[in-house]
Amino acid sequence: MRILYFLAAISISAYGQDVSGAEQNLQERNQKSKLEQFKAETGVVIIMGSSAVGSIKPQLGNDVVSVETREFINAATGSKEYGVFIQFNDYDNRSIGSSYIDFDEIESLIKGIEYITNVKEDVTKLKKFQAEYKTQSGFKVFSFGSTAKRESALEVRNGKHEFLDAVGLAKFKELLQAAQTTLQAGKTQ
Repeated sequence: MRILYFLAAISISAYGQDVSGAEQNLQERNQKSKLEQFKAETGVVIIMGSSAVGSIKPQLGNDVVSVETREFINAATGSKEYGVFIQFNDYDNRSIGSSYIDFDEIESLIKGIEYITNVKEDVTKLKKFQAEYKTQSGFKVFSFGSTAKRESALEVRNGKHEFLDAVGLAKFKELLQAAQTTLQAGKTQ
């Protein structure tokens, strides 16, 4: 009988850990960027400006990763928020996932990509590694692998990810740099 209680206690404890892990994952997915918070305001007119920066084809499949600049303006107060909108589209140009990145996160994201691009497999003594950068809204860039093989990927809030080779990741970084330059010029006007 004691064994039965012990097994039940372990099951409940393990279940509780799974729930808390699931809750943490849900909380991470529900984190919002300043842009998302700004555009979610109610009872006011929000104006959105956007410009396409460019797109890349992931390593596998026919999907497209596009990068756009975004500006949100509260018509009543004139307050503004700037950032980048990243969208994954399938071969029929249907959105399959997206994330916003605030302007003040772009520079650190670019630096994160630079680190991830240059990280060596010997960063850990173990056989496999993963290096990851995550923004406030849950957008992730990561590289993973072993001494035999290395891959990189982008992941948006809904968990959808696209794999990129080294050239694709470098192109994505260039798109972010171009977006940052465009937004900086718009903020100073």
